[in-house]
Amino acid sequence: MENVTLTTAQLPVHNHPIIAVSEEGNVAAPAGAYLANTGVLDKEYKTTVTGPTTVQMNPATVGSSGSSQAFPIVQPILTINFCISWAGVFPSQT
Repeated sequence: MENVTLTTAQLPVHNHPIIAVSEEGNVAAPAGAYLANTGVLDKEYKTTVTGPTTVQMNPATVGSSGSSQAFPIVQPILTINFCISWAGVFPSQT
């Protein structure tokens, strides 16, 4: 089986910015919301942004992951076995 291990040099240049808001949060669940400026007991996420209050967080908050393990690169294969009879009955039914 053929295996390959990707390195960071083989990946296209890209980033994963984390956008937050400087306003106080209004919801506790992160789904569909931004990280918010939180206090001790307030909500940690904000669903709506009123004005240009979005800020980019430190890029170090998102790091690399993975274990540098090889993975298979062989395409899926389907093998079919059949016989075609040109004359008579083949193979014999008995």
